[in-house]
Amino acid sequence: MPTATQYLKNQIISSLKTHHLVVLFDPEKHYSDIIQNLDLNGIPIHTYTGSFIELRKEIAGLMTGERPPDLLLYIPMAEKDTNNALIAFTKPGVTLQPGQHPWERNTRLSVMARQVLKNHLSEQEMSDIEAKIEAGKLTLSDIDIMAESVRPSLPEALTLVFRTKSPQETLLSFITDESRDTDLITKGLIPDLISVIQTTTGYTPGENQPETIRPNLIKYLLLSAFISEIGDTPSELVKVPHAESKELQNLCRDIIYSWQNRRETAALYEQYARNIENTLHLSNLTISPEQLTVSRVFPGTERKLIALAEEACLSGTTADIDIKTLASDRLHLYWSQQDPVISFRWKILEEISQFTSLSKEIEAKIREKSWQAQDLISAYIHPQQGWYHLDTLHRTILKHQYDDTLDSGWQDDFLDRIIGKVQKQYSTTADLMTNALTLAIAQEGTRQITSPMQTRTFSSYVTQDENPGKIAYILVDAFRYEMGAALQEVLSGPNELYATIGTLPSYTPVGMAALMPNAEKEFGIIVSSQGGLTPLVHGTPLTTREERITYLKEQVTSDLVAFKLSDLFPRPNKKIEEQIRNSPFILITSLEIDAAGEQLEPHLARQSMDEIIRLLKRAISHLTRLGVTRIVITADHGYLFGEELTEAMKIDPPSGQTIAIHRRFWAGTGGDVRDSYVRIRPEMVGVKSDLEFAYPAGIGAFKAKGGGTTYHHGGLSLQELIIPVLVIENTGQVLSSDSSIYWSLTISGTKISSRMVSVKINGMITSITWDQIPKVRVEIRSGNQILSKPLTAHYEYREATGDMNMRVNPDPAKNRSLEENTAVLQIHTIPESGPVTIHLLDSETDVELTKIGPFPVDITF
Repeated sequence: MPTATQYLKNQIISSLKTHHLVVLFDPEKHYSDIIQNLDLNGIPIHTYTGSFIELRKEIAGLMTGERPPDLLLYIPMAEKDTNNALIAFTKPGVTLQPGQHPWERNTRLSVMARQVLKNHLSEQEMSDIEAKIEAGKLTLSDIDIMAESVRPSLPEALTLVFRTKSPQETLLSFITDESRDTDLITKGLIPDLISVIQTTTGYTPGENQPETIRPNLIKYLLLSAFISEIGDTPSELVKVPHAESKELQNLCRDIIYSWQNRRETAALYEQYARNIENTLHLSNLTISPEQLTVSRVFPGTERKLIALAEEACLSGTTADIDIKTLASDRLHLYWSQQDPVISFRWKILEEISQFTSLSKEIEAKIREKSWQAQDLISAYIHPQQGWYHLDTLHRTILKHQYDDTLDSGWQDDFLDRIIGKVQKQYSTTADLMTNALTLAIAQEGTRQITSPMQTRTFSSYVTQDENPGKIAYILVDAFRYEMGAALQEVLSGPNELYATIGTLPSYTPVGMAALMPNAEKEFGIIVSSQGGLTPLVHGTPLTTREERITYLKEQVTSDLVAFKLSDLFPRPNKKIEEQIRNSPFILITSLEIDAAGEQLEPHLARQSMDEIIRLLKRAISHLTRLGVTRIVITADHGYLFGEELTEAMKIDPPSGQTIAIHRRFWAGTGGDVRDSYVRIRPEMVGVKSDLEFAYPAGIGAFKAKGGGTTYHHGGLSLQELIIPVLVIENTGQVLSSDSSIYWSLTISGTKISSRMVSVKINGMITSITWDQIPKVRVEIRSGNQILSKPLTAHYEYREATGDMNMRVNPDPAKNRSLEENTAVLQIHTIPESGPVTIHLLDSETDVELTKIGPFPVDITF
């Protein structure tokens, strides 16, 4: 039995493992004397000593990574008294404090005292102790002394067999490991074992052999733990053996939770839990929503809780259930870690709750006042609370619509139904945002906007230094701001993300020309000889890619080389590598997103948009390897990608002379004025032209031939107009795949029998001079063909690129190994013949770290 101090330490270590950054509030200062002496496996502890400014300075250097640092902040005061001074730490981390929900994060001393003493004292004694704690008459030290005095002891012979003096640890080792059975029998220790089972759990085995005691004891423990969770014994289970007292039920629950946390026996737990749940017909029980939220022993209750949360999302009754917190908590628990479908459904629920919350927040803010253009732009690009996060969530949620992940034994239409709600909500919010921006620009133009114009991109970010070194200029057609932010999140090394204001109308010829040298000096649009629009950069017409390349060579260097993004994959050939090494300026262009949006079915277009982030990350790796010192990634325009246009969303264009008409803009002269669109003179937005331009007031579209019905650009939405400029500086550090780590992969079984594949990743550090752990990704292949796509991982998974971080095992006894991670992949293409292999790659360099297989494929659904 642990002391109260050990109990607190276990709480902190468990929270550090799942959330990394832990903030412990201690208003009664119960733990002030022991906090600095806690051994947290080398994780630093920082204490508030009277100045939040000084505390933030102390740890500022630790808050620079892609995830929160492993860190404990001890705050000897109540959170409500901090006036949100620590929100930058509590938001990315987790809070422990008296009264915190769930109970695992509640550090009230009286609660911890009950946890460590409840199985050894009467209820009256416990109530007396709790009252004395609340009255300030008992301290942490007093509770520790009590816990030591009532600690039970094991027979010496059992201690030697199980290598522990703890009865709970002894029972846990017995039910999860058969290797000691022979010793128990040959040494005559079965009676001693039965005695420990009786005194610890209240169960009296009717058998005398380990192999028959074990399954019945497990059934007893699981059922008792379940009853402890839900608070009462269902009438259907009254006659099934289980612990009668609340104290013994709680002890059984603690043993079961400890088992769930042992990853090496996780599969064994799943096997028993599923079998016993089926045997006892637990799926037929009527369990209240409150009981479901605290139950985590059996998978059936997890599925019922997911169904409850999904129905709340569909019906809009989320006020009765905090889905965001619930999903976030459940993702860290056993069944999400063990069952990829459960994990995936909780992940979707978390994304939907975040989307809904942010959407409502944006709508409320827009409706509360009249907005100026710069204020809207600032709200959109804010790093933490930026409205662009709504676009990322929308893109992420909709790509799930075409996964068959949720169909693995869960026959329902939840995703199809919720996608419809998400689409309508997104359209409503985006329409409000667009109306506000359109009105602001129609009134004030871009003159009051302080964010830089797109036409300044080349002079401000590409060649702002006298000796910029070797430059790669990557122009991605329709790469909107939220995608630039997603790419930045997965990069390592020095980089900065900037936002520029796109050039109107926001379509490819205009946007690409605005990215050329001298565009800031003069930018215009004229009517071409063929009757269309031609952009002018300082008097030079630049409409096509070839014209822009010729212009760049004239303005920058004749040694410029130009490639398409696809030329770099899967790896640039020797000729291209040589050209990149020898040229001071490399131009790379990509049409993937725009072409996909305008030419492909929506589901294929969405897949292409997600893939571009991964391709750009790999392109950056290739370019830095070849000596490029600065990489600038930007775009011509963004885009809207939402609901299919209805007739009600299509509007008539102005009645004047039409020079060009697209879904999201009209160019011409003359014509009428209507409320459904705004007319903006080109000089108001920094463009020299004799033409007039009109833009839909919201997210609607002009009636025009051609173009897609879901994907649009050219207009005045924040999504179309705010352009990312991502500048990456190569410091000269050469990325390498460290051979000082021995990698291993494992799967369950000897063949691939499902489209959902879980791959366990382990690593052993073999050198005393190892530097850093590479980011990794997993692929399933048939020959050189990639058959899989990543879905999630147990920890440190990065949605944008499908790779993951690995970390050193937090157990000091295993600090030469990496903490096991589990990657979940979906096979999207079943091989026509032959086996498959599974590969682990360094995601920065694409170097293969290890592989396993071949495995035969026998997928039956």
